[in-house]
Amino acid sequence: MLIVKNSTHSDNEQRSHPDSLHSVIHDFADHLRSTPQLLYGLNPLIAPEFRLECLTKIPQVNHYVLIEGNKSSIYSFLKVNRRPPSSDTDVKNLLSQPKEEWERMLEENPDREWLACLAQILQQVYGTSDSFALNSYSML
Repeated sequence: MLIVKNSTHSDNEQRSHPDSLHSVIHDFADHLRSTPQLLYGLNPLIAPEFRLECLTKIPQVNHYVLIEGNKSSIYSFLKVNRRPPSSDTDVKNLLSQPKEEWERMLEENPDREWLACLAQILQQVYGTSDSFALNSYSML
């Protein structure tokens, strides 16, 4: 299996197939989405450059954040077309926009689980010690 830490695949082979890794992680996540604590528990089993973040005190996971190094994206099991932000790049772009853009985005995306994923990306992008990120986080 590509994502297991002690797999028979070399590090170079794993790094050369990031889309395959994303797909395998998403497939595992799909199977475990009704047991959020098990889904979060995948982290020790996936390649060290990946980390999966999700809410664990909900009956079923619909959105999660997959972090790969310094990049992060929100993944969803729902079949909805959600406008950005859904990645660290989107969040950085949104942070440079006026407050009204945040308010519009929050009105269009009231799903608390998705907003928790967005907060995770904010934390990943700026860290909790950054006052600008804390102000943005408080808007959520």
